[in-house]
Formats: sequence, C-alpha cells, structure tokens
Amino acid sequence: MNSPQPATTRFALFLRGINVGGVKVPMAQLREVLTQMGGSSVRSWLASGNVALDWPGDAPGLQRAAEAVLGERFGYRARVLVRRVDELAAIIAACPWAPDDGFHRYVVLFDDADDADDAARALAGLASPGGSAGDPGRDGPVVPAGALLAGERVQLHGDLIYWRCPKGRTTDSAFGKQQNRGPAVRRPTVRNLQTLQRMVG
Repeated sequence: MNSPQPATTRFALFLRGINVGGVKVPMAQLREVLTQMGGSSVRSWLASGNVALDWPGDAPGLQRAAEAVLGERFGYRARVLVRRVDELAAIIAACPWAPDDGFHRYVVLFDDADDADDAARALAGLASPGGSAGDPGRDGPVVPAGALLAGERVQLHGDLIYWRCPKGRTTDSAFGKQQNRGPAVRRPTVRNLQTLQRMVG
C-alpha cells in the first residue's frame, strides 16, 4: 500500500535581485531547482523571480531551503520572500484603490512590519495615521500629498506598503527612489498588483 502524501500548502516566492547586476537565474532552471528541492506544481511569472509552488512544510522552512539551494546552484547570496497564496489573495483584496488606466498599483513587501514602518517614515514629513489629500487611511501613516507626484498615494498596511504611482513616472517618484537606498538586505520586494493577481490565479 502506498503511503499517503503529506499535505501541502500553496506558497508564493519572490526572489530578490536576480537577472540584474550579473545575477542570472533562468526561469526554467529555477523551476527545476525548486522541484528537485521538494516543491511541486511549480510555476513562474516574468524574469524577476515570481514563483508559486506547493510545499509540505511551513513558510520559514521553505525560505531557508530555497535560499540554500538557489545560492548553491546559482552562486549568489539568495534572498527569498515567502507568502502563502491565500495571504496574497487577501493582500490583493485589501488594496485601497480601484484599478485606474493612468496608474500602476504596487505592493511593497518587507520581511517584517518594522522594516515597512521604517521605509515609510524615511520620507520627510510623514503624516500621522488617517490619510492625506482626501485619502481615507488604513492601518498607519501615509506620505503627505506634498511629497508625492500628482495622484500618487502611499499607504502603510502591517508588514507591507501599498503604492499607487502614475504610469511612466515610477523612477521619478521620491518614494520609488527611497526603496533603493540603504543596505540591500533591508530593501523591499516591489511587485505590480497585476502580477500578484496572476500568481493567485
């Protein structure tokens, strides 16, 4: 009689800093490595390191395993952020802004709430909780309208930040520039909401 298969959970993995700066991780090889590691039903989106897979353990165990095998296979200090897919669905549903053809909606993911709060407060003149420029505020501070591009919004929500930016202006945004400052180990993982929607399926 065959032994029952262990229960698995669907996770999303976000690889940081790949396919830039000389770190090349082909998606086909990435899927192969994660399957050999013990993941199943592995799928990837885009070349920036967005993966979903089924895993028989918990998120910290998956993070440790993925960082170890990726670092060994591709020869770099792998940094992987892990979220359950059901958590990702809740993140998408909680986005405070409806789709708008003139704006991108991003989710800025951190390892923990302290990092998210530090990143938000790094912009001078951060407003107190409650929102700004008519925006209804959610769980925490938002950047005041004077520090933003026209129509841009930033809202802190637990261990992540929602960011709405005019299309074509991402690199002009003070908030966008802020994300690339400081030690690389504490830099966030930024993903377009549409990418997350595809991963959730």
